[in-house]
Amino acid sequence: MKFGFTPTTIAVLFHTHQHDLNTNNGTLGKFDAWFSGNVHVMIDKFLQRIPEKMNYNITAQGSSTLRNLTDTEYQIIEKFNNADEQINASKILVPLLILLNGEISAMDKCHEMILGVNTTNIIDAEFAATHPPTSWSKDHPLDSDQDILHAFLHRIEGNFVGEGGYRGYENAMYWLAGGSKKLDSYTSHFIWDELKRYIENDNRFGGLNLIAEDVRNYEIISGSGKTRVISVLKNNFDAFRYFMLCEKRYGDESAEDSSSQLILTENEKDLIDDLQRKEIEIMLNIL
Repeated sequence: MKFGFTPTTIAVLFHTHQHDLNTNNGTLGKFDAWFSGNVHVMIDKFLQRIPEKMNYNITAQGSSTLRNLTDTEYQIIEKFNNADEQINASKILVPLLILLNGEISAMDKCHEMILGVNTTNIIDAEFAATHPPTSWSKDHPLDSDQDILHAFLHRIEGNFVGEGGYRGYENAMYWLAGGSKKLDSYTSHFIWDELKRYIENDNRFGGLNLIAEDVRNYEIISGSGKTRVISVLKNNFDAFRYFMLCEKRYGDESAEDSSSQLILTENEKDLIDDLQRKEIEIMLNIL
């Protein structure tokens, strides 16, 4: 599935994008030229793809999906690598744009890029993926932005079984809690702060109970078949409950939170879609 990128619109975007950065505009309009004229249409099309399976080519076949970049994807990487904001862009915005664009193996390309694979280190990455253990993860540590995008990607993976033999949703919770950093309590992040402000200003979301009225504890995977407990502190946006609501949104009626079984109405599903759109918009404005 493709959403309308062409070399011409790429050139238009990067001219517009740099202008918006220089004027501190920060609006999503800078992406409209890429996505058939409307970034919100692109986001809606992306949400229709959920859940989406990853193939893990780099570990399963020893071949990085970045060897098969399309012209559009290659131009996304090259243009942002030449930008002043290349560090943040290469870590978050580039893999997100490749994911949203939705060409062949977009999920795997995004996943590899989050983990530090790029067009200059493919051979080393392929060796590390097929000859564990290596120092790859130590040499390419993830920051909190990358952890959240990593969690987001596995949430999109849904109930498909992926890394470590765990479902996408289980791996999503693991990375939401900092992955190997194994945070004891979930720390605030600008994405969740923005979503909190968004729902506080709209009483439609009150029934979703997404702001912790007290400390909330969740049991999540810790790797090697073990589990551990992560806490969401009082008055924080509860991203773990949000992820569980997203799981419910796509039809798994067996998932439960700590207080009740979650059965979503059609209206609540619409609200979850609204939050997912807003979440993506916030990530697109990361620069």
